[in-house]
Amino acid sequence: MPTIISHQVIDGCDVRCRFCNLWAKGLNPRTPMTLKEIEAMLDEGARLGFNTYNIYGGEPLTRDDIGEVLAAAKERGFHTVMCSNSRQLLERVDQIAPYIDVYLCSIDGAPRTHDLMRNDPGLFEKVLEGIRVLKEKSDCNVWIWTHLHRHNASQVVAIAELAEKLGASVDFYPTHSAARGAGSLVLDEEERRKVFDTVLEAKRRGLPIRTEDETILSARDNTPFRCMWPTEAVYVAPDGEVFPCEQVYTDAAHRLGNVREDGLARIIGSPEFAQYARELEACNACRLPCVMRKSKPC
Repeated sequence: MPTIISHQVIDGCDVRCRFCNLWAKGLNPRTPMTLKEIEAMLDEGARLGFNTYNIYGGEPLTRDDIGEVLAAAKERGFHTVMCSNSRQLLERVDQIAPYIDVYLCSIDGAPRTHDLMRNDPGLFEKVLEGIRVLKEKSDCNVWIWTHLHRHNASQVVAIAELAEKLGASVDFYPTHSAARGAGSLVLDEEERRKVFDTVLEAKRRGLPIRTEDETILSARDNTPFRCMWPTEAVYVAPDGEVFPCEQVYTDAAHRLGNVREDGLARIIGSPEFAQYARELEACNACRLPCVMRKSKPC
């Protein structure tokens, strides 16, 4: 039985990242679920034994009622996780701080590297200030996610040391060709082995790297794995459509239903849910930290 609702609460984003082509393609935003509809989904999820509510986008902080969404999840006993680019964190921190357990923040490297990759001059400093204020106002865990590629492969130690200064931890994972528009950034075999050896060395020095040794070695050697993530989570799109994995890796053929009309119980109890989960066990398209923590070696 899955325990995680991974909810893309909005399509829109306020950053134009070089490694994401959704904005470049002219995305047609889907009408997001209302707060009332989200509350109904969370009510059913809690009854079914779901215990984690993971919010992402787009950029969730562009949603006006994001504080109310998080509050609804906490009121129902969910462990709350938000993945954000942090561009609006400083402005929205008071709305989310009381209701957030884990804040996942993307940092791509040194100030110039981060701002270059995100196409947003000054964003790096804005992100750091937002994290500092969030840490003052909340006891949530701040986890930095850094996907390693040709522009930041030399900055592993600097990023880990920054995490230490911020009172945060960091996960490193490889940029993959299945990501939105990221193909030109992907490390070749020699580059990948070198950078993940550096990650392992930095972790052994005591820097706050959360990534498990086994996962670091798997990324370094590009070893196959059995993906168990679709058995642990359901992905809910902004309009309530449900898929066994993020739509970067699946398509409309894998649609499981709509949470508003079908409900979570019917969806996760369907033969299609079990079938697609089995199909995706062989998918090695990504090595995201959340995926790898639930996966098994082949």
